[in-house]
Amino acid sequence: MFRLVLAIIACAASAVTQHPTVDELLHGDVITDYSPYEKTWADFKTAFDRQYGSSEEEDYRKQLFMDNIKEFEAHNKDYMNGKTTYWKDINQFTDMTDEEFASHVHLEPKESTAGRVKRQSFGVCSQYTPPTTPTPPASWDWRSRGYVSPVKDQGNCGSCWAFTTAGAMESRLRILTNLSRSDTLSEQQMVDCFAQNCKGNYPERAYEYLNRTGGIMSDAAYPYTSGSTRTNQVVAEVTGCQYTTHGDETAMKSAVYFQGPLSVIIYVTPAFRAYAGGIFDDPNCVQNSSNRTHCLLIVGYGTSGTGPFWIAKNSWGTTRGLKGYWLMRRGANTCSLASWVNFPQVTPKIRQNSGAPGGAGGTKSIGTGPSGKLLLVIGHSVLAFLITTVSAKY
Repeated sequence: MFRLVLAIIACAASAVTQHPTVDELLHGDVITDYSPYEKTWADFKTAFDRQYGSSEEEDYRKQLFMDNIKEFEAHNKDYMNGKTTYWKDINQFTDMTDEEFASHVHLEPKESTAGRVKRQSFGVCSQYTPPTTPTPPASWDWRSRGYVSPVKDQGNCGSCWAFTTAGAMESRLRILTNLSRSDTLSEQQMVDCFAQNCKGNYPERAYEYLNRTGGIMSDAAYPYTSGSTRTNQVVAEVTGCQYTTHGDETAMKSAVYFQGPLSVIIYVTPAFRAYAGGIFDDPNCVQNSSNRTHCLLIVGYGTSGTGPFWIAKNSWGTTRGLKGYWLMRRGANTCSLASWVNFPQVTPKIRQNSGAPGGAGGTKSIGTGPSGKLLLVIGHSVLAFLITTVSAKY
């Protein structure tokens, strides 16, 4: 996998990394021996542009790195012997302590179940009721049908909630318009105008904000980390959101198939950061006083010889996990991923001619009055028909 990381970095300037297939996620390059270790350390520093401030700092980081890869070797041997269902590999975090990793990606402290349930049912969100028919298929992957946008990188900011929110809305737009709209949406708008910091938040609060203020802009109009780009060209409105029953993975499966990708909140352990393939299942990944939370986007599901899984899109770039994706154990509420699940209800904004009022992108603006808002209203039954029709094509 580390060889794959080097290849991805080398090609990043000239090509967009494609979504990894389920087969790649299940059967990858498992390394059980990283020797010669000095070369592996040198390759790591080159791959991630590591330049330390002193020889003492480099010695410290090198020792952390060596300790981590020794643990990876032992873990991966267990994987090869069938004692675990996933393998680990080197990534950008391998010279960090667990505390530094949590700080770098701004993992959030846990929240009580009572507090989460109270917040989840607040505002524009309502509970999802799965339809009785038809039955969802045994496996489903929105990526293979073109409905999932590329993996992004939140960087050193606690904005995973904004990335899963935008990712769910991006897929919803593609589903509702049968791929005629493939906008990537602005996480920075939510970070700047709603959270106003990098200290974390929650998807359902973002949906309420977008519902209240008129909608979300494109990433092109308001790019990530811009901090100053201020336009008001809305490309999608949020009319509400829905959540599944706490811990109900059957309802999750229905929602993924009938509605589209889902935002989930998980508990993260140190093992999660080194994941490189297979089905992640850490017995320590439970709600407790030491574990932190993080948001992912569930884009599909399936079953392999080692068990059922969810396909999860992360927001840590393409050099973590396998090209930015994780497979998570399905059916066991792994890392509490089925505990707090939601998805948006979205209305695409009708595009205008390029020369029409409304500015860049030819879309309506946040300030447009009711008479200027032509809404595309698609009911639940029509959406289900659309998804079934799309499914039949594949």
